[in-house]
Amino acid sequence: MRMLVLIRGLVQNGGQFIIDTHSPIRLAYPDALIYEMSAEGIHAVACKDTENYRVTRDFLNRPEKMLGLLFDELPLGRSNLEPD
Repeated sequence: MRMLVLIRGLVQNGGQFIIDTHSPIRLAYPDALIYEMSAEGIHAVACKDTENYRVTRDFLNRPEKMLGLLFDELPLGRSNLEPD
């Protein structure tokens, strides 16, 4: 989060940034312009409409359920951890 404070100080002095991130915390920077790339092209999107925000929110709200869904889709076992 310290990075957001540093960015704010630089922006207040005329700095501009292009940041590639999956972090919902960085995506939430005030007045940020967020662009999402998909099969349909590049388009502007609100922070709360990004997949990264939704996945993080859902995980933090219901970690047990999200882990259950994850483990049901991708069974984790010793054989999955060993190299092919």
